[in-house]
Amino acid sequence: MLRRGIQIVFQNPLLSLDSRYTVFDTLNEAVQVFEKVVSEQAYERIVQALREVEIDPDILERFLHQLSGGQRQRVCIARSIINKPPLVILDEPTSSLDVTTAAKIIALLAGLQVKHGLTFLFISHDLRLLKKVAQFWYIMYYGKIVEYGPAKEVYNNPAHPYTQLLKQAGNYALKNIPDQKEIPDQGCPFAERCPRVKPECRQGALKREVSPGHFVYCN
Repeated sequence: MLRRGIQIVFQNPLLSLDSRYTVFDTLNEAVQVFEKVVSEQAYERIVQALREVEIDPDILERFLHQLSGGQRQRVCIARSIINKPPLVILDEPTSSLDVTTAAKIIALLAGLQVKHGLTFLFISHDLRLLKKVAQFWYIMYYGKIVEYGPAKEVYNNPAHPYTQLLKQAGNYALKNIPDQKEIPDQGCPFAERCPRVKPECRQGALKREVSPGHFVYCN
């Protein structure tokens, strides 16, 4: 079943978790939605999932407001892996956390990936973070791919102006560039905000190979 095989961890647990539910209710719903499991078996799976994300099961009866930010995100991760999906989408999973907690979450995810053979689709604007967790990158601007390749190669040798700006300072690097109102149907989607745009950039985004396996859509 496709839905069971693809799970997601959102960036803000306060919005992705139901504040009316206890931790047990949250994880039990994830179990029961795909298969009817008797309460004893469900409890065992829930406890195991919490231990997988390094949380003591004594929080089972707590509500969202009774958890720390790191605990909430660990509950989200537990919910996403409790049915052992092959693919987990991680949408800015550390953006709402402090640096120390974020580092612990990244280490946790790395361990879970190895232990369960998970495939992660990690979405982020932080290239320094992605360098630690991803093996292959797709750089997208307004839903269009502008560059892709092995993570280390793209990070060390970014070829597209948007990738270069992200490496400098993430989305903050774009704050002094005028907002883009519309995305052109053809050419480079970043053309209207690019600091070194050429007339041909608006006509067609030429795909070229920068190095083996590293491609960029830029003239």
